[in-house]
Amino acid sequence: MPNSKNYAKDWLGLSYDKKNNYSLPYLGSYLALAYNKKKVSPINNYSDLLNPKFKNSEVVVSDARAVIDSALINSDLNVNQLTNENLRSATNFLTALRPNIEALDSDSPHTLLANGEASVGLVYNAEITMAKMANKNIVGVYPSSGIDLQVDNFMKFKNAKGGKNVEKFINYVESAKVFSSIVKEYPYLNPNEAAWTYLPISWKTDPMRNLTAQQLQKAQMPLDIGSKTRVLDKMWNNFVNQ
Repeated sequence: MPNSKNYAKDWLGLSYDKKNNYSLPYLGSYLALAYNKKKVSPINNYSDLLNPKFKNSEVVVSDARAVIDSALINSDLNVNQLTNENLRSATNFLTALRPNIEALDSDSPHTLLANGEASVGLVYNAEITMAKMANKNIVGVYPSSGIDLQVDNFMKFKNAKGGKNVEKFINYVESAKVFSSIVKEYPYLNPNEAAWTYLPISWKTDPMRNLTAQQLQKAQMPLDIGSKTRVLDKMWNNFVNQ
């Protein structure tokens, strides 16, 4: 796939596929903080979400792994080291967070921020960008203790009926002009360095759509946790049903 040359080096060789034998990045995302500056004071880290003043005023994505990981990162813990002690720390965070949540929403959390139903959010970075487009009072914040970085990938099934058409499709999408049109529509993190040429200044200067090298280095990436997934599922169900 000739257009694989378009990837930024920081997005290749990630921990789950160090030689990119099985995957190539599509879009990156992370949970960030958002607040309405007309309604609440500035926030800068996950712990600010626990402020009792925010009772019934927050929108949080319905994403068990990402939210639990954010709770762990808040305590400077490794998101892939799920010891009993670390899980207790995350549970305590979730218990304190629950009364402040107005809505758990992964479909369109930016709508709740934009229309004022929620004053504070723990949502995907692109959702913050979309909320800001609709409401100039929305402020996006990169959490000071770091982020949980997630990457959507292109992968091919071993016995894919499309055969070489799979590679042709990925190569087409990863051409600079085509990919720039995708990230204009879906403002997540862009791993395609060549596409930058075709992106507007507003895109390039939006901190929610871009990570600095320092931020990317500090980010944690959730990996396969095996049977611990069931533990997180139970934690999440308890959290949701509080």
